[in-house]
Amino acid sequence: MTRIVIANAKGGSGKTTLAMNLAQALSQSGRSCHLVDADETLPQVSLFLEESNADETRATTSLEGDGEVPDSDFVLVDTGPGMTGRHLNQFQSSAMTLLVTEASSASLLGAMKTARAVRDCGAKCLLGVLVRCQSADVAERVAAILRSNIARHLSADSSFLGWIPEEPCVSKAFFERRLCQVSSPKSRFSREVAEIAERLVNWAPTDISLVVLPALREAPAVAEAA
Repeated sequence: MTRIVIANAKGGSGKTTLAMNLAQALSQSGRSCHLVDADETLPQVSLFLEESNADETRATTSLEGDGEVPDSDFVLVDTGPGMTGRHLNQFQSSAMTLLVTEASSASLLGAMKTARAVRDCGAKCLLGVLVRCQSADVAERVAAILRSNIARHLSADSSFLGWIPEEPCVSKAFFERRLCQVSSPKSRFSREVAEIAERLVNWAPTDISLVVLPALREAPAVAEAA
């Protein structure tokens, strides 16, 4: 079982949308996946999937603390905003922390706060996904800045799994209470999520302490934003 916590201290950064679609992509790839809703302020995963077409959703779900988590290839933990002791417990008990961020200043600051908490609690692996990006160029520049700041200010390494574009099909699927992986499987969004799922499968270690994850690709060096 590989446990991955999905986090950003800032709310509205795309964590839940990614968590639900990533769980679906992992399940569609033939791996069993369980999604834990650990957002104590607004448990959107449970609410969304209860109202959606259950027959379309392959991953199993539960609220944090609601019984035992079933044995699965992957367990994804969707966390809420802020940074509390519950967040730190999730970081410490997970093999990887998946840092989800937009290109906005507020989301990037939330990502840095989360990265610091991950480092301070001794978690072993920090991965990143940029969401709602306009282009690969923007994603690469933002990734370069964030990786540079994490290295310089936190003396920590980070790897980026990829970037996910903003597409109308995502909002459409949300309002229809469906997963974009199901309603628009050929969209750029769905294809990128599926690729990220496959990278997680390929990188899932048996002993995380002995593995150093490589960057997906080196982004071009850019100056920090003022």
